[in-house]
Amino acid sequence: MLPCPLPPPIPSRPLPRLLLQVGVGAKLVTFIYREDALVTFAFYIAGFGVSALATLRNYVFAGDVHQGAQLLTWKEDKQSLVLVSRHLRTTSAFACDFLLHEGTLHLVLAEAGPAGSRPTLRLLNYSRQAEESRRGTILLPRASFHVGAPITRLQRVAVGGAGAGGTGAGGARRQAVLWAAADGSIGFVVPLGETAFRRLGFLATKMVGGLRHDGALHPRAWRALGTSATSARELKNMLDGGLIGRFLELGADEQRRLAMQIGSTPAKVAEALTELARGLP
Repeated sequence: MLPCPLPPPIPSRPLPRLLLQVGVGAKLVTFIYREDALVTFAFYIAGFGVSALATLRNYVFAGDVHQGAQLLTWKEDKQSLVLVSRHLRTTSAFACDFLLHEGTLHLVLAEAGPAGSRPTLRLLNYSRQAEESRRGTILLPRASFHVGAPITRLQRVAVGGAGAGGTGAGGARRQAVLWAAADGSIGFVVPLGETAFRRLGFLATKMVGGLRHDGALHPRAWRALGTSATSARELKNMLDGGLIGRFLELGADEQRRLAMQIGSTPAKVAEALTELARGLP
């Protein structure tokens, strides 16, 4: 029998009560700091192999190399991790993190599925009320976005200023998720308020059909490629910043034409795009 070394551990931020969560092979191992040493406190068999890990307070979001992702919570009375919900698709998770927006917790997952699918950035939600969630046991896909190259890192960051369309109240600091891909590209996932989302969504629709694109490629078809999205709404819930950002590069006449088509002005659209990027590193 050939020796089979365990994959390197994947550390994460501490849980409450100075607990450290680490992914080692198929296990999530919880350590506690006691008498100047880290002592194994609990463990959870997560699946085939833990490939990504993120924590927020007592919640743990774990990505698997073959079995998608799981949302768990630390139960202090039981002193153990308990499964809350999971992503049913058989995918390979590269990275994961949490994203808070206006009191709603979103789960960001970078993954690649079976043969034929492409590297995808996916937004998941937990809900006990939605019928399709089966009383909260299934994480609901809310948005899917083809990124072109495997994402190797997700990092939640705080960004300054109020967001476009009221994504922050009273100048409160927003959250965004920074991603880095294997081809060297970087980007952000930034939450939008409803007003800004509708305005920029309409703008993106007009820009898809009203502008020339490299190689005559369809921007939305490219972002939908290989994502295995279950609905058209899932593909529309994440806007392509690279596409709508081209608005600022257009001439005045072209900007005026596009803005009129969505019932706005070039100044209002430019302001929304500027506010969206404000505070990003």
